[in-house]
Amino acid sequence: MTPTAGTTPISAASPSRNHDLFQRHLTQVSRTTWFRRISSATSGDAIATLIAGLSDPDHRVRTACADVLDHGADARCVAPLIELLADPEADVRRHAVHAIGCQGCKLVALPVDVIAHLIERAMRDASLRVRQVATHMLGVAMLGTGRDARAARVLRTIVRREPEGKLRRNARWSLEVFSSLERAAAAG
Repeated sequence: MTPTAGTTPISAASPSRNHDLFQRHLTQVSRTTWFRRISSATSGDAIATLIAGLSDPDHRVRTACADVLDHGADARCVAPLIELLADPEADVRRHAVHAIGCQGCKLVALPVDVIAHLIERAMRDASLRVRQVATHMLGVAMLGTGRDARAARVLRTIVRREPEGKLRRNARWSLEVFSSLERAAAAG
């Protein structure tokens, strides 16, 4: 990324300077603008910088970096994003779920068993919102990777057992994705 007047270049070599940069952009501009600025630099060192941001002490920085990596992630991002699935902040976990689960947002799919990680979050996360997103992302992931019997079993369990409406609706939608993939496979 070529810095423009008034901007600071992003560098993987200086985590403390990057933390200051992230903080400044989080407080001085809208997140959308911040995401665009970082996203425009997601190649080479910028990805390493965003990966470093995933372990920043400020949960807002971790959340924003995971959000940007939803579109710019590559194989180097897999382990750090998986670590974020256990972050103490639910919003960070929610963005990590989306970054891992939405393979269609990436130029190249991440080399990870997406379904297994989404199932774990859908069934065991302490946050209802994270569980809702993980349940929805199971359907999104199957659109990209094909039907998955593990996901279908979990989604049926959620529909049968969960009292919360949006979680059940997301599970039903994801099951419909599974069913439509089954019908398409049967039709040949």
